[in-house]
Amino acid sequence: MSHSPKVTHSRQTDSRRQTRPYQLAYLYFKNNEFTQAEHAARDYVASNSQCDRGYRLLGDILHALNKRDEALNAYQKSLELNPNQEDVLFNVCDLMPPDSADIERLEHWAERAAKSGFLDVADKFRRNIEAAKAAIFP
Repeated sequence: MSHSPKVTHSRQTDSRRQTRPYQLAYLYFKNNEFTQAEHAARDYVASNSQCDRGYRLLGDILHALNKRDEALNAYQKSLELNPNQEDVLFNVCDLMPPDSADIERLEHWAERAAKSGFLDVADKFRRNIEAAKAAIFP
């Protein structure tokens, strides 16, 4: 019985140690210290690869740093882990310019948003598709 408190304490310490990079990344992000936030978020997802919120935060940070493709990849990973994130889909739509030549990719995301029941996001993707088609075929 004398070992139980130490084991419990050890588990709590390990849990805190694992979430610390996420907390640091979040605090750096909220204070507009995006480079430090990116490093902490990358540390977090490296050791918590199945955590959708880690990839979501990394996507937000990369979006703020204007690293469009990396942000899209982080958001996509977050959505693979948890598809029920309307705001993440909305961020994906924001990162894909309305004049994107990749109409198939826009259609994929529009369909994904519609299947998830996020009709406002699906409509926004569809507007981007129409703008892309108009830019390609004036």
